[in-house]
Amino acid sequence: MCFTLNERLKIIRLKLKLNQQDMGSKIGVTNATISRLEKRVNNFTERMIISICREFNVNEEWLRHGTGEMFIQNINNTQGGIYMDNELLNILK
Repeated sequence: MCFTLNERLKIIRLKLKLNQQDMGSKIGVTNATISRLEKRVNNFTERMIISICREFNVNEEWLRHGTGEMFIQNINNTQGGIYMDNELLNILK
């Protein structure tokens, strides 16, 4: 299944069990910005993509293009794991 960058942001947030406010505060944006990104109202900046990858150990290739693993390999499963579960797929449908 191929997801957009916006959908992949939401997948990360849900996988890490963060609300939009918590995710935004960790990368220096508001919860409204996260909401608008997820809804494809706003576009990502280069800085946002880099911040998301750095703060949440996200594989940049996965975030940008959907290829490879979601998280860099040294992340442990207590932070969300590497594989997307069916619950997240159902939320995104």
